[in-house]
Amino acid sequence: MLGDDTDRDEARQRAVVRQAIGRSDLPIELLASGRWELAASIADRFGAGRVFLAGDAAHQLPPNRGGFGANTGIEDAHNLAWKLAAVLAGRSAPRLLETYDAERRPIAWLRHEQIFARADYKAYLDTGESPAEVIDDDAIELGQLYRSAAVHGAGPDLPPARRPDQWAGQPGTRAPHVEARTADRELSLLDLFQRGWVLLSEDPRWAAATTCAAGELGVDATFVHIGGDVTTRDPRAFRSAYGIEASGATLIRPDGYVAWRTLDAPDDPIATLTGALRGVAAA
Repeated sequence: MLGDDTDRDEARQRAVVRQAIGRSDLPIELLASGRWELAASIADRFGAGRVFLAGDAAHQLPPNRGGFGANTGIEDAHNLAWKLAAVLAGRSAPRLLETYDAERRPIAWLRHEQIFARADYKAYLDTGESPAEVIDDDAIELGQLYRSAAVHGAGPDLPPARRPDQWAGQPGTRAPHVEARTADRELSLLDLFQRGWVLLSEDPRWAAATTCAAGELGVDATFVHIGGDVTTRDPRAFRSAYGIEASGATLIRPDGYVAWRTLDAPDDPIATLTGALRGVAAA
């Protein structure tokens, strides 16, 4: 790969290949050559009616060390798939699909800004140096924050991304990993997700609230009793990682993101959970 825009005949192309490999005694077969333009663009919207854009159709991001472009496209599908499934199955209203654009387009713009904030890409900017502060790659890839109607409690005071170890179960972030075990196996709490809605709490009273809320709304939701159904290696690990107290609860979406939480049990857990689940699941 060459950084200029020079036309080269076959002899010169062979010469630069030999220069690159440091040898002149190897036969070289030229199969093809072409130009690639370093560019980045984000679609004005990621959905219109029954049509949704994902991957390169939604955002063009040049390759970089962190793989922001490919991972952004994969995460688009990860975000959209469960929402489409819920709407097509009649468990959620079509308005749930509006949260795809609300959640994913800001992430595409964040990664766009981050690519051109880094030193190796600043040289290619025609619009002046990016004012964005460089965020750690681990934060961009694993610590992004979603804000939409499918998340309750992602306040404006929160940054767009942090390293996973800097979050504490805030709504809109990935559910944290905690080492745990059941009666017959060791696992991560992450192993409990991505098959439906999951409510986690150390307080067993939330079991009845989950059953009532799921039944009323027709949503596939499961209660997992921390300290009962599963136990953690460190008794303090769950509360610390998810940022709640012993009577609190946290609701995890089918894609493994925190949709809602309450630090302590409210006066009416059933009504509170039903209202929260109705909102975030568009039920």
